[in-house]
Amino acid sequence: MNRKARRAAAKARGSGRRKVPVSAQAGTELKAAIAHHQAGRLAEAKRLYADVLSREPDQAVAQHLVGVIAYQEGDARQATALIGKAIALRPDYADAHGNLGNALAQLGKLEDAVAAYRKALELKPEHADAHNNLGNVLRSQDELEEAARSYRTALELKPDHADAHNNLGIVLKEQGEWEDAVAAYRKALALKPDYAEAHNNLGNALKDGGQLEEAVAAYRGALALKPDYAEAHNNLGAVLKEQGKLDDAVAAYRTALALKPDYAEAHNNLGNALKDLGRLEEAVATYHKALALKPDYISGTTIWVICNETWVGWRMRRSPTTRRSS
Repeated sequence: MNRKARRAAAKARGSGRRKVPVSAQAGTELKAAIAHHQAGRLAEAKRLYADVLSREPDQAVAQHLVGVIAYQEGDARQATALIGKAIALRPDYADAHGNLGNALAQLGKLEDAVAAYRKALELKPEHADAHNNLGNVLRSQDELEEAARSYRTALELKPDHADAHNNLGIVLKEQGEWEDAVAAYRKALALKPDYAEAHNNLGNALKDGGQLEEAVAAYRGALALKPDYAEAHNNLGAVLKEQGKLDDAVAAYRTALALKPDYAEAHNNLGNALKDLGRLEEAVATYHKALALKPDYISGTTIWVICNETWVGWRMRRSPTTRRSS
């Protein structure tokens, strides 16, 4: 069970004790269910929440946390329905509004997610996770200034919020403030050294600042923690290519593609490295894979393929091994 889910269960437990009267038996089962939930034993937690609800259908905490489990299990649609029932039972349930926002965001219902987070914050302005999650949705809508404001509010409330530091770094990088982004990522990593995504993001910011050796070290740090991190392999390849280490770049891109065969950007980048190595036929074939996966991939790749495919075919026809005898 991840840290966010443990926090959600802990907050709900506290809220339930304050606001939702329960029978002695239901209270004991609810406490046990939350303990299982926090430990990641979702099946046991779900069974006990169901037992509580079978006796007390209006138990909002149990209803909410059944929805949280649905979200954790990847069923965001079911999660919205279940958490919605908890909110109907208790409209002032701030944590439920926050988790409803998470499920709506996963479904791509971004405006509804924003509304849910804002309701959570209206009820509980000190809800740092809701500020952070609101920032994530605003960032996905390209509302970068508002997103940064949400992350900074989360950090004022909770300075040790590693995710908020990392997310603020993402916005700062997108705004071109690579040095401030680096500082934000380093704060995230000081709090959570095993944060592979922050290592990768740090590498991206360092690359933007031309700090290539440091970027390589950051990507390798991400991969030491998470060897199957396809994006970090791809990003490492990009820096190695920029350093002129083309064979190493090709190896990094191929590793990314072994992990994620439908990674159009890595196919494109592999094509670029192969082209620079003079391996033009392989490059064209790789570019075609990128375009097959992402037909609207408009880049220099597309133009290069169109301009050079005919030439490559001509060269093959002129090759001694393929030329016809007269």
